[in-house]
Amino acid sequence: MGKLVVSINLTLDGVIEDPMGDGELKAGGWAAEMPDQDRTEWARHLTEEAFAASGLLFGARTYAWFVERWTTREGGWADRLRELPKYVVSSTDPATGWGPVTRIDTDAAGRVQALKDEAAGDLLVFGSGQLLPVLFDNDLVDELRLFVFPTIAGSGRRLFDQLAAPHQLRLVSGAAVGAALVRQVYEFDRD
Repeated sequence: MGKLVVSINLTLDGVIEDPMGDGELKAGGWAAEMPDQDRTEWARHLTEEAFAASGLLFGARTYAWFVERWTTREGGWADRLRELPKYVVSSTDPATGWGPVTRIDTDAAGRVQALKDEAAGDLLVFGSGQLLPVLFDNDLVDELRLFVFPTIAGSGRRLFDQLAAPHQLRLVSGAAVGAALVRQVYEFDRD
């Protein structure tokens, strides 16, 4: 059985929306402005996550964002993302051309549980703000990895805005990444 791991970038005030500044959020672009030292360390962590994963799970908009940016990239991280099976929760067929992709169009919670049961490693979720409440509220997330950026956005979609119930977590680790980022890892406390 695999673990469902959410790996997400967010601001100090919990905003996950528009990290690269290509949306319409006034405070967008907060992740694009990180110093090179931080970018190198951040990318190293994300590359390690990708190599530990057995698949990627996305919401439709996040998948489309990745397809637009990662289809033609080169290097170990890009190659790994391309080869991993991708599962996209969407009411329409997702774009192809970025490695193997399977659409999940009904019973997202049940299908994700089945994927976890079959997985040999981590099922990794990047972004996917609209999908996350479904995953959290159906007790599907095993681990939460946060990359906290030293920015206060002030507005925008926040990570836990739409949860239906509280969740107890246990801090596994926390450390600086580069000069300014902080990485926090939590496990969900199901006891």
